[in-house]
Amino acid sequence: MRLLKYFFLILILASASCKKADHKLVEDGHCGCDKNMICTKEFRSLVLNVKDKQGKPVVLDAIFTYKESTQEKIIVDDLSFQEPPYQGSYSIWNDLQLKTSSKHGETIRVVGMIKTKEIFSLPFKVGHDCCHVVKLEGPDTIEIDVNL
Repeated sequence: MRLLKYFFLILILASASCKKADHKLVEDGHCGCDKNMICTKEFRSLVLNVKDKQGKPVVLDAIFTYKESTQEKIIVDDLSFQEPPYQGSYSIWNDLQLKTSSKHGETIRVVGMIKTKEIFSLPFKVGHDCCHVVKLEGPDTIEIDVNL
């Protein structure tokens, strides 16, 4: 009987800690992430393609990602790769954010700027699969009117 009480106590504590530990390091093995999982060493980015009405890539002057829960501004794309063939493709979230991401997803907001004008502001839901970041909701490509 005593052993059964300890078993249920451990079970309750483990399930309660999962809710709190959802943002912990993946290596901890919390909340459905197997600590013995083998992951690739590749670096993954979630990319947003920005095109004009004619389908041509749009070069932004700045792009920012905000975590909606904290309003923390994260510069994911430093715009250093904006030469063909990468023009108009922007990293909005990547594996550097894996350890602070929720496996079940969280909302981020991506804001694109040309000069000092906000051209778009879009919500995305991002999470991880215990190895890499994944986009759960949001477009891959947007079309904007650059003549605004």
